[in-house]
Amino acid sequence: MRHTIAVALVASLVTTLAHAQSGSATLRVTDPAGIRALQSLNARMDALGRQVMVCVEKKLAPPESCMCRYPAELAAVQKEHQSAIRAYPDWATRAVAWTDSSSGTPVGHTIVIANLGPQLGKCAAR
Repeated sequence: MRHTIAVALVASLVTTLAHAQSGSATLRVTDPAGIRALQSLNARMDALGRQVMVCVEKKLAPPESCMCRYPAELAAVQKEHQSAIRAYPDWATRAVAWTDSSSGTPVGHTIVIANLGPQLGKCAAR
């Protein structure tokens, strides 16, 4: 049960496939600068997600609190999130998608920017 909760927590944070909020279609980002901003945000989310998984696997804290154990990584994600919203304010209430073909194999990614801010703010509310 705890592992399921932890996986759900991590998935909600670092998901690359997600649905947009109802009434808000996914925005497809194609410009290179926007894609770089999303890749940077995604990389920060992945780094935090790896730390959260270690916390969950080692049972260092309740799964719902694991993200809060890594303030530096959390702050880096928050900073990247805020930077993306400043540069692209129309992303703030949307899900944004892009294709990463730098690896040679196109991979589609989506981040629900609208949901990320509240998720990151959960530690401050504790």
